[in-house]
Amino acid sequence: MINPRQSILPALFLAAVATALVPSGALAQLPGFTLTYIPGSSVKVYQINGDCDWVEWDMTINKQHPTCMPTYSQTITRADIVGDDVGQSFESNGQLIMTFGDTIGADSDYSPTWTPVYNSFLWQAHDPIGFSSTRRAEDGLLIDFPLMDGHAQEVLPTNQPDGKAVDMGTDDVPDGGIDLNGQVFLSVKTGTVSDSQGNHDQSADYNVLVNYDENAETFTSGRTVSSAPNGHFVTAAFYQMPDDDRWGFDDHSTNQGDVVIFGLGLYRSSNIYLSTIPADRFWSGTDSLGNAATRYLSGLGSRLAQVVTAGVGCRPGRYRPQPRQSHHRQPLRLLLCAARPLADDL
Repeated sequence: MINPRQSILPALFLAAVATALVPSGALAQLPGFTLTYIPGSSVKVYQINGDCDWVEWDMTINKQHPTCMPTYSQTITRADIVGDDVGQSFESNGQLIMTFGDTIGADSDYSPTWTPVYNSFLWQAHDPIGFSSTRRAEDGLLIDFPLMDGHAQEVLPTNQPDGKAVDMGTDDVPDGGIDLNGQVFLSVKTGTVSDSQGNHDQSADYNVLVNYDENAETFTSGRTVSSAPNGHFVTAAFYQMPDDDRWGFDDHSTNQGDVVIFGLGLYRSSNIYLSTIPADRFWSGTDSLGNAATRYLSGLGSRLAQVVTAGVGCRPGRYRPQPRQSHHRQPLRLLLCAARPLADDL
């Protein structure tokens, strides 16, 4: 049987590199390129947050007695979550860890208009973290939020090792995570500047790696992974390779598989980029000699243009997917470089 974790990687790499090789905005200008929605191709399953399904329970419509279609998690009553920005999730220790973006609660701005529940706590665009042990979506996704003073726990990282504060205001959000050998790490995008007119400037955003201790309920900030405007991993998604896959690295102190990082740079103005780092070097970002341990995808084989400046510490890497029935696949040959992608990763 083919290993689904491995079989999907070649397609992901090809798609990401194909995107990275096209300048920003160029896809929309390609002759004959159109984006068309196929009716019925996506449908709503059920609402996750709030206490009632907003579509069914809309008091702005002429309904004297709006019907409440209860949500599974009852997030207003149980966690003071009326609504929030995009959620992210990843597996950890047999459960799903879910983080959400800017959140609103049942304060006087939303109660009693949208909910009979009232909570004086002001979220101020902070971001909650929750857990789910639901195995089947058909059974209803039940999210449990750790509580602090009557509301869901906020993702509030400590200062970075150099003392720099990690702001978690508007558009500063946890946007991904990974469990490595029982250690939970979050990707946090921060640095957004907001003015009195409600404008949000994300041109100086940067990504901070945060270690989450579930038992202590603490968020410890680590290194800066990437910074705008030149960095390409300001928003990041993590994926751990199988333990026996080394991607050409020699510097491993454990048998953990390497971590593949999918990244975006400037908000809504970036292609997709990829890098990889040994799992045991993920937190520090450096190898045993103190050098940068991250390698960046520079191309597939020798026929595609390179994404990073070549000739600086590049080494070949190989990925061999599992054979499927009688069809043996050739290894996917990659070029991984120590060079910083397109001038500067940080």
